[in-house]
Amino acid sequence: MGIAYFDIDLNGVHDKRGFLDACARALCFPQTFGANWDAFADYVQDLSWHPARGYVIRLRCAAGFAAAAPEDYAAAIEVLRYASDDWRRRGRPFIVLVDEAADLPVFSA
Repeated sequence: MGIAYFDIDLNGVHDKRGFLDACARALCFPQTFGANWDAFADYVQDLSWHPARGYVIRLRCAAGFAAAAPEDYAAAIEVLRYASDDWRRRGRPFIVLVDEAADLPVFSA
């Protein structure tokens, strides 16, 4: 069991729904995914359907989403930051790489 890598293409994503749909596809969320921030937080802190020693998530082409929906973009980054902290407490890395982004918070190591 190694590190799981997920490439999430945000090209053309301009709102919360598009972001959540892109993540659900790339991370193969179960069909029960509720497509809201709480459900997104629950699923990225679970990932039991992808057993791994750790996780790397790459958000490609994030600038369009960040510009079109800055509040949703900030919410997404906050959920991922919290998930990173949660996985770290459990002894597993959860690394998020964001292409084309500025002013990101520093994730604790």
